[in-house]
Amino acid sequence: MGVFLIGFATTFASTGFLTFYQNHVPVQMMGRFGSMFGIVEAVLIVGLTGLIGIAAEFISIRPVGLIGSGGFLLLGIWAFLLVTRKKRRGYFMEKAFVRTGG
Repeated sequence: MGVFLIGFATTFASTGFLTFYQNHVPVQMMGRFGSMFGIVEAVLIVGLTGLIGIAAEFISIRPVGLIGSGGFLLLGIWAFLLVTRKKRRGYFMEKAFVRTGG
C-alpha cells in the first residue's frame, strides 16, 4: 500500500514540477537547468540512501524509517507553506499564451 501511495504522489509531484519548470524557465536554458537539477537530485538520492543505510546499521531500521518519514513530512509541510504564501501566488497563476502572427 505504501509503495502504491508513494508512486501515486510522485506522479502528481513530478507533473506539477514539470509544468512549473516549463512555464518559468526560458527555452534556451531548459536543457542546462534540467541537467543541473538532475545532478543535484542524483547526489541527494545517493547521499540520503547512504545516510539512511549507515543510520540503520547503528540503530534499528524502524526508528530510522520513522524519523525519515517524519522528517520528510515536515519538509513537505514547510514546502507547502512556502509556495502558498501570498507573494508567491503569481508563480502559480495560469498564464495565457498569446500567439503572435508571423
